[in-house]
Amino acid sequence: MRALPLLVLSMLLAACGGRTEVLVVTDSELAVPSELDQLHVVVTAPDGTTQESVASLGPGEPSLPRRLGLVHEGGPLGPFTVLVEGRLADAVVLSREARFEFQAGETRVLQMHLLRSCVGVTCPSGQTCGETACRTNDVGSGDLSPWTGTPPRLGVDAGSDAAVDACFPRAETCNGLDDDCDGDVDEDFALDSNPSNCGSCGFACNFRNGVGECNGGSCQINACNPGLDDCDGMAVTGCETDLMASANNCGACGNTCGGATRTCCGGSCARSCP
Repeated sequence: MRALPLLVLSMLLAACGGRTEVLVVTDSELAVPSELDQLHVVVTAPDGTTQESVASLGPGEPSLPRRLGLVHEGGPLGPFTVLVEGRLADAVVLSREARFEFQAGETRVLQMHLLRSCVGVTCPSGQTCGETACRTNDVGSGDLSPWTGTPPRLGVDAGSDAAVDACFPRAETCNGLDDDCDGDVDEDFALDSNPSNCGSCGFACNFRNGVGECNGGSCQINACNPGLDDCDGMAVTGCETDLMASANNCGACGNTCGGATRTCCGGSCARSCP
């Protein structure tokens, strides 16, 4: 296949019945070749062996979507793992991973589209970024559509022109995505006042020896622990000064115990501490 070379996953046992294969189909919203100029595919068999395939994108090359045929020749039907990386100048722009099992005697399609919304997204272990944000890597047999002879485009089912990349509502989380499918992103989080997501998702107002607050999307120290204060005025150091023992900030910032014979004892200047 000119789109991508055929990759045969050879196993020890001979296959029986009809042809057993999975066609990995990849489309993308990213511009070729300015945002994406290569696809790199790594297939890992149940025994841990891997095979790789690389396809160039751009002038003189077949356009997206591209497909890679994985032909099963025997042995366990799975799980197999497929990692698809979209690259630009050899740097990985985004990737997508799936674990699946072949369906004996059938040709199925595994859609591995690379979405612009997934650029820069890091999913938890065992998950990958797809049409519904982060989802499990495991792909069930129901998600492997039958091959109709036409590679499915991004947002279009393999057998029709109808959009199928539906949004599946879930609780809205602060992640730059529309989790609850209402057309708004992170609308439940006030980034200008939320101390756990101040100015941006995941940026928490945590200060050493103190309590922070978020004002106008910026973190500020709201209160210091007893006996401590932010005397240097630098939020990055938190409440760094011990008012109980600092000769230059005794009891309060700027209160200096003058003279070499005076010291700070429990927040008060004295000639000596008991």
